[in-house]
Amino acid sequence: MADNLEHRRGLLTQALLDGKIAQPRGGGLGALASILADEAPKQPRRGLLNYASALDGLTALPPVTEAVSTSQQGIEYVIWHGVSGTRYRTELNLIGASYNPREGVYIFCKIALNGNWDPVYVGETNSFQRRLTDELMQHHRWPSIMRAGATHICTLHLPGGLALREGIETDLRHQLNPPCNLQ
Repeated sequence: MADNLEHRRGLLTQALLDGKIAQPRGGGLGALASILADEAPKQPRRGLLNYASALDGLTALPPVTEAVSTSQQGIEYVIWHGVSGTRYRTELNLIGASYNPREGVYIFCKIALNGNWDPVYVGETNSFQRRLTDELMQHHRWPSIMRAGATHICTLHLPGGLALREGIETDLRHQLNPPCNLQ
């Protein structure tokens, strides 16, 4: 088993160095988690999402934030930190998923080389369905978001009005400094 795991680590290392990361399977786990889950079931799921520690010494770029994925009942979550120190637990979906007409904050993101998530754009909406499903390609920053390599959207449902959504969006945006936000 150890030789097979080392072989797979070598293949993944080369893929990472080449800048190639497989399409995440299971709604958000990266290629390493998919490979190592079969080979190292004793390793905690959270640990599988950090490529650098899973590859024992592979040097990786530091994350923009400690955005770590977790899973509960088949739903993937990413925890983002705001400049205030507040942790926000967001639901992770591939771009193109269907959303309900709920209000909240959303983050377009992509998986980083170190297995964490890099934010691409942070926004707020009074309807995820309208903004992220029905009118997704009319988003005012859509071309920029796609050029930046976004593959997923994190959402945080926030009943409570515009002031609350804007406050949390600003808290996240100031900490994450996503490349496609102009503010």
